This record gives sequence, C-alpha cells and structure tokens, in this order.
Amino acid sequence: MANPIYLRPPHASAYLAEKWAIRATPKTLAKWRVVGGGPRWRRASRDILYEAAALDAWASARISPCDFGSTAEANAGAA
Repeated sequence: MANPIYLRPPHASAYLAEKWAIRATPKTLAKWRVVGGGPRWRRASRDILYEAAALDAWASARISPCDFGSTAEANAGAA
C-alpha cells in the first residue's frame, strides 16, 4: 500500500487547477472548510492537509459525466 500524499492548501489549490482545471484558491478552500461542500481535509497540529486521493474524489464528483455539444444539451441533462 502506497503512502498517501498530503498537500497544504496552496498546493491543494494548485493541484486542483493543474489536474482538474478547477479554480479553488486557498481562501476558497478555507471557506469550504467552514461552510462545507469542499474536499475532505485533515488537521496535523496547526496544519491543514488535503489528501491527494480525497481531492481527486471530490473533483471527480463535481465534473459532469459526459460532454455537451450545446448549452441546451447541458440544461436538458440537468433537468
């Protein structure tokens, strides 16, 4: 079993942008930690840590399952 990779908020933000094209600044991640809706995180003493696998799972769940040819198709799929 491989050791998990943990990222601090600035690196987690960059990871989401580079791998998933999801813009989430460290400030946005901080807001999601308070209000919910963001990726799962852990605390190590005073440090906030995001596991790369948790970021991948969260990002994957946010992306639509198929591509669309128009906004009409996208809106029809959401209904």
